[in-house]
Amino acid sequence: MMRKLLIWMVVCTLMPGVVSAGCGYAQGGYYGESGYYGESSYYSQGSYYSQGSYYSQSYYQGSYATTTLSGNVRFAQALFIYQKLSKGSGTFVIDHPLNPWGSLLYHSFVESPDVLNLYDGVIQLDGNGEARIELPAYFEALNTDFRYQLFPHYAPMPNLHVKAEVVGNSFVVAGGQPYGEITWQVTAVRHDPYIRDNPIINEVKKGPNELVPAGQCLYEPLCL
Repeated sequence: MMRKLLIWMVVCTLMPGVVSAGCGYAQGGYYGESGYYGESSYYSQGSYYSQGSYYSQSYYQGSYATTTLSGNVRFAQALFIYQKLSKGSGTFVIDHPLNPWGSLLYHSFVESPDVLNLYDGVIQLDGNGEARIELPAYFEALNTDFRYQLFPHYAPMPNLHVKAEVVGNSFVVAGGQPYGEITWQVTAVRHDPYIRDNPIINEVKKGPNELVPAGQCLYEPLCL
């Protein structure tokens, strides 16, 4: 419900004069069966732009709505999605740091079958070749299944190891070169209440309650 309301706010409030002509509101101003749609593109003061059409397959009635966005859609402000987001691929895109006037820079997301969080840093060891690494105060409340990696700088440290695992949101490394420097990395799996109640299922059968029914493909060439 929150996701649909936000989409309505972005699309309709950024298009002055379209609410009565195109957004088609009823029962409190929410969109109906058609919403806004059109074959041509729509652009409004740099805020909303669509190369394709926007339409709604059903109506908003307080508890549930299904909305389909067809074509390219840009949201100029923050977008909050309360439940999960599924995608075929994903990137960030920014103006290229070396050529902001003429190029864009894309980077892919890091993907995992687990709901991983990643923490890393650089630390200097003490005179005994040890260091206590402090993690955020919420670390243990948020995470479980901790995994560690340690990387020495400037010189081999064959005895570098985790001396004490995470307790009280910190862990201890030892066996390094006195006053040496290392990079550390910890990955952990989310176990907060939301993800426990809404786990990501990695493999599912296609069917009537999934994104596509059996025999059809999200990427159509695969089913030709």
